[in-house]
Amino acid sequence: MRLSPRLRTLLISASVLAIAAAGTLVAMSTSQAAADTTDSSYKVWHLNIAGNTLHDGSTTNGLIENFTKSIVNRDIDFVAMNEVCRNQYKAMQSALIDAGWVSNSVSFSRFASARSDSCNGYEFGNAIFSRHPLGTSATHTLPSDGRVEKRNMLCAPLEKQPTMRFCTTHITTSNEVIDGEKINTTQLRFVNKKMLEYNKDKAAIIAGDFNAQPSYGRMNHWYSPNADSEYNGNNSGQFRELDDTDKRCVGYGEHTTAGTNPPSPCPDTHKKIDMIFAHEDHIVGSYSGDSLAISQKCGGPCSDHRIVTGTVTLAVP
Repeated sequence: MRLSPRLRTLLISASVLAIAAAGTLVAMSTSQAAADTTDSSYKVWHLNIAGNTLHDGSTTNGLIENFTKSIVNRDIDFVAMNEVCRNQYKAMQSALIDAGWVSNSVSFSRFASARSDSCNGYEFGNAIFSRHPLGTSATHTLPSDGRVEKRNMLCAPLEKQPTMRFCTTHITTSNEVIDGEKINTTQLRFVNKKMLEYNKDKAAIIAGDFNAQPSYGRMNHWYSPNADSEYNGNNSGQFRELDDTDKRCVGYGEHTTAGTNPPSPCPDTHKKIDMIFAHEDHIVGSYSGDSLAISQKCGGPCSDHRIVTGTVTLAVP
């Protein structure tokens, strides 16, 4: 059918308006998606404090004062501790309040017991502290390694930002094969799955003692391929470790223990087993991590691990 010039003009105008409207909808959708996230920066501090092994549950040998000073001086937002005796956890609560890091009216810390037969009768486990109020926490028991200690993953959201969650865990040292897989690998897969679930429509950071070096095959499903390097390759995961851009050992980061057996693939030869992970899809801009020398001000070493710190900005849904 042959169209009149007037009708042809009207149809062309309608098409132009439709295309413009579609473009506006796309722009609105993109703008709305951006508006649905908030860029928030966090400073994280983690340490396996060896609360029973090195300190026999003590709270009076300089340990509490040393850790509190480190946290406050670095203006930390989130703190994760492994191998903590409950009395040490309570002492840290009081010390952080006294130091003005948080108000005594704020619910800012959580503890998850892993065993009750150490620390001179006190419970022993993992702890998290936050400079801002925390919501309801969740304790996930890891697949059993057959030992007395019931290892766990402890997580809590921020009360006023419930889509942001902070977690810690302490993976077993056991290589025993259970149900066809080494139990340390099974525990790592369990924690990784939980972190992927948390990051699906929310955001979460985890800091802990993973008892595995970044270069180990059992960490490949954690590290993103974007972190691949000569020191840490074949990765297939979705997370970045906050020290994996360290120029001294790219993809691996700075060591966190004094141990050299087995050696690190990096030039400094010491092992890295303590890490802070964030999902790469939520990371905004650059991020950084550091490993601090072990203090000797706790009647000897304050731990057999180094303090690990990290700074990251996340787009929080």
